Amino acid sequence: MKQIDELQGRMLANPKNKYKSSALGRYQIVRTTRRNIQKALSIPATALFDTDMQDRMACFLLGQRGIDKYLAGRLNEDTLLINLSKEWASLPGPNGKGAYPRSRR
Repeated sequence: MKQIDELQGRMLANPKNKYKSSALGRYQIVRTTRRNIQKALSIPATALFDTDMQDRMACFLLGQRGIDKYLAGRLNEDTLLINLSKEWASLPGPNGKGAYPRSRR
């Protein structure tokens, strides 16, 4: 995780990174989000950012966006889609559009 943090810092500092993105990995997790997940789950800096860790982080984000409520029938599909499109810009909401303008992607 320490190396990933350093890499994301270099990504953000790169003048060619016109969108100032630090998104990386299977689920394109940005540095601020990754740091928040790491803190919430007490993941040590020595942990590897391997596929299992990335899946674990994505599951955490799914939980934050309401997947458990949806699966239990307490959240409707449209609300879940809206929530997920706010987490992952590439996912469309129920209207078929993403939550963010295309220029930010």
